[in-house]
Amino acid sequence: MMILFSNIISSILLVYPPLQRSETLVLILFFLPYS
Repeated sequence: MMILFSNIISSILLVYPPLQRSETLVLILFFLPYS
């Protein structure tokens, strides 16, 4: 589950513009405890 989650995250980071990466990282930090 965690591996799949990180794969999705890395795909998002590749697609997202650099400006929004910080927002994505914040979301990751919020969702990590729940996964």
